[in-house]
Amino acid sequence: MTRVLLRGGQVHTPADPAATALLVDGDTVSWTGSDSAAADLAAGGGPDLKVVQLEGALVTPAFVDAHVHATSTGIALEGLDLTGCPSLAAALDRLEQHARHLRGGVILGHGWDETRWPGYYFRADKPKMDEANWHAFANCKWDPKTGEWEMIKRDVVPLIP
Repeated sequence: MTRVLLRGGQVHTPADPAATALLVDGDTVSWTGSDSAAADLAAGGGPDLKVVQLEGALVTPAFVDAHVHATSTGIALEGLDLTGCPSLAAALDRLEQHARHLRGGVILGHGWDETRWPGYYFRADKPKMDEANWHAFANCKWDPKTGEWEMIKRDVVPLIP
């Protein structure tokens, strides 16, 4: 097991706000404390202990940046999820169910990936869109063949009461 002693830094941890050193055993932070206590650990650490001088650098053990992007999170929570739709028919079914539940308003969706569908639909399929219970459809899609963004917009008569 690798053991690493970090010394001479600023160790930001609620467990020891004044810490300037920490010891890592494998993948676990096993100790935080002062440089003077770290000197004792280094002296008795043996040949498998690697000592790193931090020279004042900040260390944030187990710090995890848990944040969200509000707009995309909202769309993911409340919008239409087309992730994993195996075909255009499945995407249209999912859209119809979402539209019936929403009963009006704008439908925002994500996860569209027609490259996994049989036949690889890139352009909007007009007959299928006309069959769908959509009031309006708009989509912006990157075309890897042309290297350009394509805006697809199509207005359809609403069929959902």
